Amino acid sequence: MSSSMKWLVFTGLAICAALSYGVGLSEGVWFFIYLGAVFELSFWLGLLTCADE
Repeated sequence: MSSSMKWLVFTGLAICAALSYGVGLSEGVWFFIYLGAVFELSFWLGLLTCADE
């Protein structure tokens, strides 16, 4: 996967995490808070493994 594609995916994951946290916290729906955590963990794990290469 190219570097620009990785950054595009990472940006998408960060945006999805922020949106999920926003909906979950404003509506009190735990599913969206957990979903945001999954997106955020995917972002950080992908970013850290990208830095190792």
